[in-house]
Amino acid sequence: MQRQKPGKQFHIDHQQHALVFFIPIRALQRFPLQAWSELISVTIAILITLYFGTGSVYDEKFHRRTFSLGDLTLQHMALYSAFDLQFLLGILVHYKYELPHGIEYVARILAFTVEGLIFHFHLHGRDDVDIQVHTLLVLAIGACALASMWEYCRPEEILAAYARTAATLLQAAW
Repeated sequence: MQRQKPGKQFHIDHQQHALVFFIPIRALQRFPLQAWSELISVTIAILITLYFGTGSVYDEKFHRRTFSLGDLTLQHMALYSAFDLQFLLGILVHYKYELPHGIEYVARILAFTVEGLIFHFHLHGRDDVDIQVHTLLVLAIGACALASMWEYCRPEEILAAYARTAATLLQAAW
């Protein structure tokens, strides 16, 4: 690892994750463990939502069983798919595929925006306390999206990465 010259701007390498510093084998250090674990976890969540969210009704007229997805199932799958796309693009950027510069940031902004819109329109027919709690969550999601936009515009600024992390932790505390 090269030493930085005095006065050189700090650069954040978003493809290197905190787990890398604790893995002693050099080949595993180049493996994006966090991104792969996120991608696999969200894909499993999509499959579980698809399995448990699928309803079936026996149609007497046609003498067959029909399957349907409920509105909540589709909302959850859209939410998970947006983050799955973000993690997939992060992995592709890590392996140096030719993609537009900053695509992983744009995908993260899109994922937080999709999540915010889904939770915003998820309020229909709920009681006042539930609406208030979901509104606060939408504000935390908005903070995540704004911090991600800041991080996209200024990728070398450590405060942008810290702001996104703090906003994500705020959202997770919900």
